[in-house]
Amino acid sequence: MKKLVITLFLIAIISSILQSFMPWWSLTIPCFILGLIAKLKPLRSFVAGFIGIALSWTIMILIRDYPNQHLLSKKLATLFPFEGNHILFIMFCVLIGGMVGGLFAWSASVLSTPTRKL
Repeated sequence: MKKLVITLFLIAIISSILQSFMPWWSLTIPCFILGLIAKLKPLRSFVAGFIGIALSWTIMILIRDYPNQHLLSKKLATLFPFEGNHILFIMFCVLIGGMVGGLFAWSASVLSTPTRKL
């Protein structure tokens, strides 16, 4: 459990730093590398990647979206079937980011486990 929490926070911190000056998909780098290094079971690795990226994106979205009274997120929410609800749009973005992070951490964990003989 301790390794899971440490991995989760490392993913959140490193991905936040990388995404400040790199594209959004740079979140996959710490998820994959920490998924290889942590040696967690695949489900725990997925949870660490999902929650780490979801936490990181939630904080970054709120820091950038709150000062401008949610103008951009309200306009983008009209493009999706959210009827202009910026909260649903933010939750959707966090879900997408979490899924990407979780899947990359999971795939690294599956690749790092030795194969069993049948």
